[in-house]
Amino acid sequence: MKLDLHRVRHKDVIPALEKVINHCSGMDIEIEIVTGNSDEMKNIVVNYLKRYNINYIVGDLIGLNEGYITITI
Repeated sequence: MKLDLHRVRHKDVIPALEKVINHCSGMDIEIEIVTGNSDEMKNIVVNYLKRYNINYIVGDLIGLNEGYITITI
């Protein structure tokens, strides 16, 4: 599943995350959260994930694309 946060206002990021995470909870699936290159957007997402102890990986494994965050629920 993918959550694309392009064109989402910073104040609307948390509700969008909660909606997708709650919907997918218990499904044992991977969610790709597209943040783009905005450091502020990444920080909002990462801080939320840390608050709820959700494991995440920023970007790909070789560090070429850091415009998304992957979580497994």
